[in-house]
Amino acid sequence: MKPMIPYLKPILRSRVFLLFLSTAITLLLGELVLRMFFHVWFLAPAPSLSEATWRELIHRASPVPGLAYEMAPNMEKDVYGVPIKTNSLGMRDDEPRADRPASLVRVAVLGDSFTFGYKVPVEQAYPSVLERLLEASPKANARHYEVLNFGVLGYGTWDEALVLEHKALPLDPDAIVIGYVLNDPMPAEDEALHLCFTPPRLRQHFHLYRLAAAAWLKWRIKTTAEGDYHRYYHLADSPAWKDTLAALARIEQLAGQRRVPVLLVIFPSTPRHRWEDYPFGDLHARIAEAAQSNGFQVLDLFDVYSHYPPETIRRTEQDIHPSQFAHELAAKAILQELCSAHPGLFPRLEGSSARLRADGESVQIDVREGNQEDEENADDPPDGPRAMP
Repeated sequence: MKPMIPYLKPILRSRVFLLFLSTAITLLLGELVLRMFFHVWFLAPAPSLSEATWRELIHRASPVPGLAYEMAPNMEKDVYGVPIKTNSLGMRDDEPRADRPASLVRVAVLGDSFTFGYKVPVEQAYPSVLERLLEASPKANARHYEVLNFGVLGYGTWDEALVLEHKALPLDPDAIVIGYVLNDPMPAEDEALHLCFTPPRLRQHFHLYRLAAAAWLKWRIKTTAEGDYHRYYHLADSPAWKDTLAALARIEQLAGQRRVPVLLVIFPSTPRHRWEDYPFGDLHARIAEAAQSNGFQVLDLFDVYSHYPPETIRRTEQDIHPSQFAHELAAKAILQELCSAHPGLFPRLEGSSARLRADGESVQIDVREGNQEDEENADDPPDGPRAMP
C-alpha cells in the first residue's frame, strides 16, 4: 500500500473532526428540542420527591435484596378515595395470628394490584372474601382459616418469588395462591413504581436515548407480537418470559422444600364489550403449561368470568381491574379449586354456601359442586348472567 500523501492527512483529520462536531451539535440540538417541546416519558427517571411527599406514599424501598419496594408498615391513608391500612408486616391485611393454634389453616396469596384490591375496600378484595367463605363453611370441621394478602401494586412474578421467600414462608403457610395477570412478565424498568425506587441509569436521563428505546420497543412489538405487548412479553425467546419461567421455578423450589401446594390463578384481560373475540387464549394455555410443569394447580378465571358481561367484571369501562363482583367470583372459584384438590386442609363443599353482597344487593355464592341448576342461578350480577357462546 502506498503511503498517504502528506498533505491529505490534515484534510482527513479536519473532516473527521467536522463530522464529529456536526454529529455532536445535531444530537445536542435534538436533545434540547425534546426537553423543551416533546418530553419523552418512557423510561424517564422518577422525579425527585420532597420528604413530605414521600411520607404520603404507601410504599417504601425494600430491604429485601432484589426487591425494589414494598408496602410501608403501619400505614393508614386514603388513596383514590379508598382507605388503605397496612399491618406491621406491610400487608393490606390484619395482623397474622401470633398464637397460631393447630386448627388454623393459613393461606398466603401473592400478586399485584388485582390481588391487592386496587380501588376497592380491603374487605371486597378476593383474599378477604375467600377467608370469609372458608370461615362460613359449616363443613370446616372445627378448623379456622387465615388468608393473608401479600398483593402489592406493580409486582411481577419475580417480585412475588422474593416475597414468598422472605415474607410469606416465614409465616408457615399451608397453601399458596398466586394471582397471575398478563402484564406480570413486564420488565421492572417499564413499570412506574419500580422506577420510583430504582436508581436510574445514566442513559435514562437523555431524551434521545429514551425516544430511541421507545421506538425500538414499539417496532419489536409490532413485528414479533402482532402489535400487542402482552404477546411480546410472553414470546418464547423473550427475556421477560424467561425471567418469569425462572421465577415460577424458584417458587416451586421454595414451596417444594416445605411441601406446600401452589395454586396459580390466571386473570384474563377483560375486554370492554364482549368475550367472543378474546385474543389471549393461547397465552393462558402457555402460562398454564408453565405452571403445571412446576407441579402447580391452575385456575383460569376466563372460564368463570366469561359467563358474565364484561362490564360486570371490569371495575369501570376505563379500568380493567376487577369489580367487587369479579373479586367475589374469583374467591368462589379459588375456594372450589382448593377444596377439591386438598380435602384434608379445606372443607368439603357439598351443601355449604355463603351469602355475600355485591353492588349493595344480596348475592348468593353457592359453593356446591355438581348441581347444574344451582350453578346457573348462583352469582348473578345486577344485569343477570351471560350465556356462553
